[in-house]
Amino acid sequence: MMLDDGMYQGKQVCKPLTVRRATQEFGALQFDRTLMLPMRYSAGMMLGGEPFGFWGPQSGKAYGHLGLINKLCWADPERDISVALLTNGIPIVAHHIPSLINFVLTVGRNCSKLHNLSEAA
Repeated sequence: MMLDDGMYQGKQVCKPLTVRRATQEFGALQFDRTLMLPMRYSAGMMLGGEPFGFWGPQSGKAYGHLGLINKLCWADPERDISVALLTNGIPIVAHHIPSLINFVLTVGRNCSKLHNLSEAA
């Protein structure tokens, strides 16, 4: 729905302007003291970056959010993909973090950017 300017199954769920505002960068790059990473944010989303961002390599147009410890959801209009990783349980020890990073990197490496965004339509 977000990649389709607010349309879902032929119905306008929200205005295209709402989607643009939800994914527009808000403020400057900042250091996130929880994640211990430099991050870009919109008013409600965690944004990707160039040459590398939270959503993997070459993810400057990607947006999404990290859930509590081990849940990820993001969309990348340049790749015409949306990704969700929902897991159960909240680990006390963060041994799973390398696997989550590898998952994000694998998606970015295996889902090429579209050269012409009109191909996604």
